[in-house]
Amino acid sequence: MLENGDSTWLTLEPRATGEQTIQIFLMSSDGTIIEGKTRTIKVTKDMKTYLKKLTSIGSLLGGLAVPLAKVLPSMIG
Repeated sequence: MLENGDSTWLTLEPRATGEQTIQIFLMSSDGTIIEGKTRTIKVTKDMKTYLKKLTSIGSLLGGLAVPLAKVLPSMIG
């Protein structure tokens, strides 16, 4: 397949999780399809990124809670 021309690397960004289908075609310069493949892939959530976001939100809330905990007793009493 690569002996027919140049190669190109693409990065695909999924729109939804679940099973997705991608189609790959090798075309000549006049638009004729030389070869084509259809692939089914399973898209899942990236748990590492999700955990990073969750821990940073927790850190932010924890940082806000400390000053509020110190000020709140003086406001009530």
